Amino acid sequence: MNKSILLLFAIWVSITGIAQQRDHLALGLFWNEKPETIIVSVRSGEYILIADNTLEIPFKTNDMFHISTVAGKVRVKNLSKSFGSFSKVEIIEVNDTSSLNIKSSKPKMANRVYEDNFRIYSSGNKLKILNDAKLSNYVAGVVQWESGNGNSLEYYKVQAIITRTYALKNINKYEGQGFNLCDRVDSQVYKGRSKNKGILLAVKQTKDLVLVDNQMNLISAVFHSNSGGSTRNSEDVWTRKMPYLRAIKDTFSMDQPHYAWEKTIPTEKWLGTLSSRYHVDVKNSKIRKYVNSYCPSKRQNFMFPKNNVRLTRVRSTFGLRSTDFCVQEKGGNVIITGVGFGHGVGLSQEGAMKMTLQGYSFEEVLMFYYKKVHLVNMSTMDMLE
Repeated sequence: MNKSILLLFAIWVSITGIAQQRDHLALGLFWNEKPETIIVSVRSGEYILIADNTLEIPFKTNDMFHISTVAGKVRVKNLSKSFGSFSKVEIIEVNDTSSLNIKSSKPKMANRVYEDNFRIYSSGNKLKILNDAKLSNYVAGVVQWESGNGNSLEYYKVQAIITRTYALKNINKYEGQGFNLCDRVDSQVYKGRSKNKGILLAVKQTKDLVLVDNQMNLISAVFHSNSGGSTRNSEDVWTRKMPYLRAIKDTFSMDQPHYAWEKTIPTEKWLGTLSSRYHVDVKNSKIRKYVNSYCPSKRQNFMFPKNNVRLTRVRSTFGLRSTDFCVQEKGGNVIITGVGFGHGVGLSQEGAMKMTLQGYSFEEVLMFYYKKVHLVNMSTMDMLE
C-alpha cells in the first residue's frame, strides 16, 4: 500500500479513536446518596441484564429487578426468584431508544430515568452505579437539570456548549474511582435524561462545539445562577488567575429572579460563630459594631484580612447566596441583604437567559462572559493533538 495512504489511514484512526473517547462518559450516579438497594425497570425499549458474564436475562417493558448489595456482592432478584449474587452487573441497551427507571429504595428517593448502558458493583456495602452514557445524552441531561424548562433555544445552546466544555475539561476528575464524572454539583447536576425538544435540538445544533483559550486548551467553563450585577475574577474566589475568567459589569443579571436575597440570623448565633469559627474578637465594641453593620462600598474578598477570613468561607458557614451583602442589626437578629446567587465566576445563567431574550446570539453571550476564548469544533483539537 502507498506510504501516503498508510499515513492518512493512521491519522484517521488516531482522530477516530480520540473522538470515540470523547463521545462517551462513565458517570457515577447517586454519588451523594450511594444507595444500598435500587429497583430498576425498563421505561422504553429493551435491555439485557448480564451478571459476571455468566447470566443473561432479557429485560423488557414491565420487567422489574431488585438490586442490592449483600456481603460485598450485588444481589439480583425479581418478584418471583433470586438470581444470585455477583461481582458485576451490567444492563445493556438493545437499541438507542431505550431508557431505564432507577429508583433508590434504601434510602428512599424519587425515580430517575436514564439512557444508555449501566454497570453496578458493590463498594463499601453500598452500590456503585455507573452510567456509560453518550456525551450528547449527558449534555442534554445536565442542561435539563441545570437550566430547567421554558428557556429559549439560543440559551440552551449556551448551556450545552459550556456543559460539554466543562465535562471534557474535567473528564479525568474521578479517574481513580473508575469513572469520569459524578452526578453531583461538584461535577454537574445530572439526575436523568432530557425529553425537552428545545434542549435536544440545542445539543444537536451545537454538536462537538467547545470553548478553548489562546493555547487551544479547553477552558474551565464555570457558571453560576446570578452575578448580582458584576462577575468576579477567578482568583477572588479560588486561587488561580485565569485570563478568560475576568470580572465584568453585568447589568443583564439585575432584577432577575435570583438577583436579590435576604436572610435573618439571630445576633447571638452570628457573633458566636464568627468568634468560634474565625476567632473574631466580638467583645471588642468596635469590631462588634463592624460585623453587625458590615456593608462595604465595593465588593471585597475578605471580611477580616488580618484574620484571613475570606468572604467565601463566611458565605459557606452561614449558607448565604453570595459574598456581596450588607448586615443590619435589628432587635435580636442581624438582617443580611445581598445580591447574586453563586460564586459569581464565569457565566451568569440568568444574565445569559436575558441576553438571548433580547436577541443576542449564543456566540455573543459566550464571548461576553468568557474573555479571550474561541469557539471551536472538537475535531479541530483532535487534529492538533
